[in-house]
Amino acid sequence: MLKDIQKSLLVPTIISLSLLLTLGLTTIGTNIFHEKKWIIFLVILLSSIFTTFITHFGIKNNPSKFILYYFFSMFARIIIVLIFIFSNVYLKINQPFLFLLNCFFFYFLYLFFEIYNLFFNLQRNFKLDS
Repeated sequence: MLKDIQKSLLVPTIISLSLLLTLGLTTIGTNIFHEKKWIIFLVILLSSIFTTFITHFGIKNNPSKFILYYFFSMFARIIIVLIFIFSNVYLKINQPFLFLLNCFFFYFLYLFFEIYNLFFNLQRNFKLDS
């Protein structure tokens, strides 16, 4: 199960890290990334690991209720990210709009690859069943 989690999070993590490292060292990166970019990345990564673990746990233990586990994990991830965003905005961080854009960029990047991975796995499982 841990190998599945690692594979599903590998591509968005590589993309995120390469963007943060390459653009973060240039003057462009200082304009498009918030000063808390590493904390944002870490929160999104940890929430993705948590929700991917919940989804894979649901697939292994009760495949018939997979969709319930998947929607619960999506709900948990958005709640974690929203709590993170609102707590930082409440604490009056610098450039809240840029902070919000960075949070949602990383959130949607991980969400896109999770949906892609889910679609690929379900399509493969459907072909195996047929």
